[in-house]
Amino acid sequence: MFDIGGLEFIVIAIVVLIFAGPKQLPEMMRKLGRIAAELRSASRDLRTQIEKETGGLETPAEIGRQIRRDITEDLLDPYAEIVAAEKAVRKEGAEVSAKLTSAIEPSDEPHTEPKPGSGETL
Repeated sequence: MFDIGGLEFIVIAIVVLIFAGPKQLPEMMRKLGRIAAELRSASRDLRTQIEKETGGLETPAEIGRQIRRDITEDLLDPYAEIVAAEKAVRKEGAEVSAKLTSAIEPSDEPHTEPKPGSGETL
């Protein structure tokens, strides 16, 4: 984390021992241990909160893919509704056309012309 080598650690330990003294050193090390544990806990909590906010996505590329998926779904939902409405309109149009065609076509019954002077009209 801090990239401290062995020699640097020994120098820091000697300086702390000189300034703190051998009697206070154990208490200082306990405090340092507690601080390190609190920092680790805070780091873990922050990471958990970030993962929760991003939905568990880890990289910006994954976030971008998820946004693209959401936008595509939002665009395809209305398109699917339009396609379904178009199919319903086409079906209704075909039914109306069939009814009109059957109403216009001559029937199979023979058609007789009215006799002149009988008073029948078409």
